[in-house]
Amino acid sequence: MGTEPFLLSLDDFIRRYPGESQTVEFKRGLSRNKVQEAVVAFSNSQGGVVLIGVGDDGEIIGHTLTESAIQDIHKLCGAAYSVGRYDTSSVLVDDIPVTVLRVESGQGELSQTSDGRPLVRRGKMNVALTGSELAALAAERSRTRYEDGATEAATDLADEHLVEIVSRELGWSDRERDLGESWFADRGVLTVLGCLVLSVEPHTWLGKAYVEVFRYPDESTEYDRRERFDGPVAGQIEQATEFINDELGFAMAFVGVRRVEVPKLPPKVLREAITNAVGHRDYQRNGTAVVVELRPDRVVVRSPGSLVSPVTVENIREQQASRNPRLMRVLRALRIADDAGRGVDTMIDEMRAALLDPPTFEDLGNSVVVTLPLGGTVTVEERALIHELEGSGTLRADERRLLIPLLRGEELDNATVRRLLGIESHQATRALQRLAESGLVSKAGRTSAATYRPSSDLRERLHGNALEDHERRVLRLARDAGSDGIRNADVRSLLGVEREAARSLLTALVDRGLLRREGQRRATRYFHRAEKA
Repeated sequence: MGTEPFLLSLDDFIRRYPGESQTVEFKRGLSRNKVQEAVVAFSNSQGGVVLIGVGDDGEIIGHTLTESAIQDIHKLCGAAYSVGRYDTSSVLVDDIPVTVLRVESGQGELSQTSDGRPLVRRGKMNVALTGSELAALAAERSRTRYEDGATEAATDLADEHLVEIVSRELGWSDRERDLGESWFADRGVLTVLGCLVLSVEPHTWLGKAYVEVFRYPDESTEYDRRERFDGPVAGQIEQATEFINDELGFAMAFVGVRRVEVPKLPPKVLREAITNAVGHRDYQRNGTAVVVELRPDRVVVRSPGSLVSPVTVENIREQQASRNPRLMRVLRALRIADDAGRGVDTMIDEMRAALLDPPTFEDLGNSVVVTLPLGGTVTVEERALIHELEGSGTLRADERRLLIPLLRGEELDNATVRRLLGIESHQATRALQRLAESGLVSKAGRTSAATYRPSSDLRERLHGNALEDHERRVLRLARDAGSDGIRNADVRSLLGVEREAARSLLTALVDRGLLRREGQRRATRYFHRAEKA
């Protein structure tokens, strides 16, 4: 889609949009029904642009694209059926804001308004189709979904155990369990769907219909491990998820003097990312697999094909569409996929709950890329303590955001709690009282001017004497190593900490003159100061 310049003079606007046309419609305001009609008509035609805040005669009235307006546009487009991709932007025409809603021609099924009317654009009008015209456009737009197409795999290649499981979970009758009467077969051969779900070797007929995982030790293009997960798609998802979870393992942190393990990535997030990649991928791109990259600081999931209309990166939480709806229905029936439309929400919400940076989504045209960070602004030690406090019932899940400033030695007051949690004053007061009753904060001052500081117990639980103990053990290790010195890996093995934690500890000892550093990158070694240079 084209991008509007942020500023236009009135003359430029008139030259660009001299009036309503086959691809341009003016709207004075964000009327739900009228704007939806235009979106549907453009979707069933060659696409177009709706300019909101412009009168029928081209007068610039103005319309501000607020967050509320964006949500209203998502809702009206979401309530329609099978609309084309769309995006929103705002342009200033002589300092008056106008909302630009661009709509692409739809792909696949006929677009209809929320009350079932198929419309097309004819000149300046949105016209309802009936009779032979409707039938002709529907026939032109209709096409067999790729997942329904026939393969060369005979039905007797369907695994009987898988047929039994799918039949039971979908609640089929005896007649429907016959492959010849289902979505999974067509005239004696398996469909693409049947091959994906019921065959133990779908790649034989569908190309790279599998998941590949590459592990990279750094940011280079050289991987040190590669695994392929083939077979029925449900098994691919389960096995790839299990393998990656094992590879990622846990982040180790000391809470006081105890070592605590925290998952590097919430298992539910990884499962959803892989399920979405497998379930929504374009299987016509049979020369490309679903690819998962394991990097030191992130997991990247690449799924062949672009997002399905009307879903875009910008509206990915509000809109739902599937390239393979029958496949997704089967995955939900097998309790592998989340409820319809909840996969992205689950990933975002679970990452936030784990105090990790949010996932990012990219549509590159030939693939959709989901990046899951393995860290964030919250340290592993802070995450570990919060995880422990929640597990013991000392801290409520909705209060975890309050603990971060406390763990960093900051104070809280009523206004800060209101800002962090988005709650009212009386709710903030109760939250602070709960933290005080749990022994996590101590109160200073009275009434509305009161401040709350991290308690000595909270500081002790986070730090304790673990740091001093770590330093003593590392210095002893370096002294014993003599002229051989020690490496970052030696410290990680000794303390059970992550690479960054080991590096920070070694750097601090060097800065204090207790260790000497030589070399760079992987060749870096650290020597006890007692050792001569």
